[in-house]
Amino acid sequence: MKLNRLSLRAQIALWAATVTALALVILAAGTWVYVYFEDLAAIDEHLRGEANELLSDVAENQIDPTEFAQDVFEPRQGMAAFTAEGNLFGITPTLPEPIARMGLAQPGYSFQTLAPSRWRIMSATDAGTTVVVSHHLDEFDDVLANLATIQFVLVPLVALITAWVSWLVAGRSLLPVRRATEAAATIGSGNLNKRLPVIRPDDEIGQFTTVLNRMLDRIEKNYQQAKRFAGDASHELGTPLTIIKGELEHLLAHHEFSPATELRIVSAQQEVDRMHQIIDQLLLLARFDAGKGSGDHGPLNLSRLLQDLAEDVDLLCAKPAI
Repeated sequence: MKLNRLSLRAQIALWAATVTALALVILAAGTWVYVYFEDLAAIDEHLRGEANELLSDVAENQIDPTEFAQDVFEPRQGMAAFTAEGNLFGITPTLPEPIARMGLAQPGYSFQTLAPSRWRIMSATDAGTTVVVSHHLDEFDDVLANLATIQFVLVPLVALITAWVSWLVAGRSLLPVRRATEAAATIGSGNLNKRLPVIRPDDEIGQFTTVLNRMLDRIEKNYQQAKRFAGDASHELGTPLTIIKGELEHLLAHHEFSPATELRIVSAQQEVDRMHQIIDQLLLLARFDAGKGSGDHGPLNLSRLLQDLAEDVDLLCAKPAI
């Protein structure tokens, strides 16, 4: 679907929804990444503290295997200790031994998976003893999954609300344009004095409508001047044509001419009469434009009209006499 096929109101709503959705997606992604690394950093900090405390107890010989049998840790946490030969010294019930040995093989921090569980592991070695401290990531993964679900629902919902609000705001903002369009559609030659409504003269649409009204003022002024010119020109042309016709009649009455010359003078008289008819028609149009014309119609002699046209064609096609 092309944007140029949508109304301006729909385009505003669509663009507002698109920009809002894009901004929310960026914000949601940033929030998810921030929560991920902040929670992971807190888990790692806790694991490092537990590992250091356990290594200190091992170094001071203040720990024995029976202590691992007691689950003194939180349910999501566990620990294990290995000798230098890799033998298991002790492990809490909350930590599966395969996970502990995976951590033993990878010193430092690591993620380990034993379906369907995931663990964050820290492995540290001191004086030949390696301790593995773990944190079950079920709550960590649940928090991130819930956050992603909330964001997945909120982003399109907020985008739709933004589109709806933008549709309403755009409709209210474009109300002067619609009213101006409706008013402009009714303006014609018969009501050039009508103007577009200016609802809010101080904003951009109001200023544009004011400029259009000034343009209509100029159009009306020029149109009135053109009508007056047509009427004045018709009046001014009538007098010289009457004089020309009188002179032609005087020539025919007081002078002797050859038949061909008399025919040309008569044809000139006919053209003068035609010019009078054209002037009368211009005057009639001027009266109609001014609202003073009569709506009466009379019969048209089509045969006479065609005969006059045929005579004009014969005269234009005739070869000039030498």
